Amino acid sequence: MSAGTVPCDSPGAFKDVQALGGERHHFTSKDSLTAAGFNSNNAAAIRMMTNDHANTPSWGSGSAAILYRSTELALLREGKYREALQLAVDGLKAAPCSDGKYSNLQVKYYNEVVRALFLSELYFGIN
Repeated sequence: MSAGTVPCDSPGAFKDVQALGGERHHFTSKDSLTAAGFNSNNAAAIRMMTNDHANTPSWGSGSAAILYRSTELALLREGKYREALQLAVDGLKAAPCSDGKYSNLQVKYYNEVVRALFLSELYFGIN
């Protein structure tokens, strides 16, 4: 498989994930992927509850989100894909769960995060 493609039959590609009353969250932000020349529709995504999605570090137009995406884009442009994925995991660890049932979003969406990491490694061609 070539870099830049999550298997078409995978429900983890953004284009294949159904929001089901929540929202689809690009594991690596759409803006950074697009600016780095990737097709964000084929990148890994997870389904999240809407309020949780708003708590992710890449969401929105605030200065913190802009800085996060800038850091993410720099890593992608340098080919530092593992570091970009670690940034995503660390960001979810720092993000609060909107309903307070979990310590953070990385814990709440643990299984989805593991799957997104696997699919992202395929997408970026990490061996």
